[in-house]
Amino acid sequence: MVYSPRRSHVIFKVHFFLLLLTFVQSTSVFASDSGEWAVDWTVESIIQYRYFTDTNDGDISRDTSSIENQTFVEQQYSDQQQFPIFNQRLGFSTSDASGDHLVTGEIFFHYDHYDENNRYMDVRELDWLYSFDDYQVRVGVGQVSWGANEIFRTVDTINQIDTQAWPSRTKLGQPLISFAGYLNDNLLEAYILLDHRQRRYSGVNGRLRYPILIDEDPIYERGATGKVDFALRWQFSLWGVDVALSHFYGVSRDPYFTFNFDFDHPRLVPVYQKINQPSIELTRDFDGLLTKFEAKYEMGGLQHYFSYAGGIEVSFPEVVGSDIDTTVILEAIYDSRDEANNNIFNRDVALAFRLQFNDSYESSLLVAGVQDYEYSERLLLMHWRSNPGEHWRIDAILNIFQSSEKALDRTAFDKAWDDAFDNISSGNIPLPISLVNNIYASISEVTLSRRDFENLITFMNSLQQPGGYKSSYADTVPDVLFELMRVTDGSQKVNLIDEEDYFAISVSYLF
Repeated sequence: MVYSPRRSHVIFKVHFFLLLLTFVQSTSVFASDSGEWAVDWTVESIIQYRYFTDTNDGDISRDTSSIENQTFVEQQYSDQQQFPIFNQRLGFSTSDASGDHLVTGEIFFHYDHYDENNRYMDVRELDWLYSFDDYQVRVGVGQVSWGANEIFRTVDTINQIDTQAWPSRTKLGQPLISFAGYLNDNLLEAYILLDHRQRRYSGVNGRLRYPILIDEDPIYERGATGKVDFALRWQFSLWGVDVALSHFYGVSRDPYFTFNFDFDHPRLVPVYQKINQPSIELTRDFDGLLTKFEAKYEMGGLQHYFSYAGGIEVSFPEVVGSDIDTTVILEAIYDSRDEANNNIFNRDVALAFRLQFNDSYESSLLVAGVQDYEYSERLLLMHWRSNPGEHWRIDAILNIFQSSEKALDRTAFDKAWDDAFDNISSGNIPLPISLVNNIYASISEVTLSRRDFENLITFMNSLQQPGGYKSSYADTVPDVLFELMRVTDGSQKVNLIDEEDYFAISVSYLF
């Protein structure tokens, strides 16, 4: 039988929905029979509205009206500006009289009116926690957070991030079995992680995405342990420093992309590989000045690399005689990858101010700026939150992207491909080596992955074989490959989304 990731996701959701019903029915029985397992419920309804300031009309790199096959042109960018979104969150917790047994759950539902790829339900948590002496056992679907930083969390690898839920940093639930215990003052944790959660990406009608759509069927390179991953963690204090040493062996949560070289239906295919990732976290408080550092080294994937991030955090209570408490955060990150690095934050510095107004509405304001120190790219984020009533919460977010980097010049690129297709259509094959070299030279400064470069060579060879050339290639190949160049080039991270500035507001009601 051919393995289907989509089929496995359906099975995953059905199994855990049945497990949820079993938990709810069980806790209801406990509550009615013994009165010891009373269930605490939380229900939250969230209505969101996102408005993008630009229609993306200016992102098409050349006139495409004469192209016969308009499929890719229509898929390059969405011109939708307004996105109404509805979220529903259901949570519960229950425990026995002793508190040794705790059952918790949280189900999250997300509905995007325009983007069909962003309509989903996720089991954030559904686990049983048993505590005895200085030990804990947890079984189910859970949330695990690693890392010391507020902005750049490079070692947080157990759970897959939820790219669509905001404004807080949220993650998809991870099926797991864990054991934790204290040995003197040392906390030791071991995890068995069952299967892998794919990262979600916006569809054809979505925003904040690549001009080439993401394939929904990823490539897995699972290694010897298949669908089972493992992690270990050791936390202790040394000379006043809080230390955490961790090791993760499993499928990476952060994929790299490879191009499918199907120019009729171009897609970026996510590739998830088995990796080894040792990491370290350090924190120390110097009389109110909190210093933080975290680092990892990843082996086994497309490339071996290290990433480290750190910074300081300091709080100022009652600034200038007011009731406002202010926290200042300064952090920086460095990622050594030069190839197929999809993370927009890889060599950046961030400065953030968090203001707590201490009013009756529990209002807060976060203002953060991120500056790339390798390229002239930056991001401004503002997030205001207030609770105007006992059951109400309002969030407002402003995101602004700005780049001073020049867009890639496609003059030499287009000429090289035009010359090649003119020769092929005239029957002049194999192509003169000078024309082939001109094509390779036009992408020499772009960081294509090794897999994509090898596939490009294969495609160039197939073009020169009988039946390898299609008349539509003259229109589609240059545009698709140029967008692939933009996606993979490190200087174009923000240029890809420079017209994706948006304002968003979220209104929540907690029952």
